[in-house]
Amino acid sequence: MPDQTQPANDTPPPLQVLKYILGGTCIYAVLLVTLAQLFISAL
Repeated sequence: MPDQTQPANDTPPPLQVLKYILGGTCIYAVLLVTLAQLFISAL
């Protein structure tokens, strides 16, 4: 088993951060669409 010690292991990779941001915006968009549909059906 090769020793893979990375000095900058505290900072997460940018790809993971991008995935996290995209996931958050997707959830936020779904929430907005649901609220909009509820608002339209209430009118």
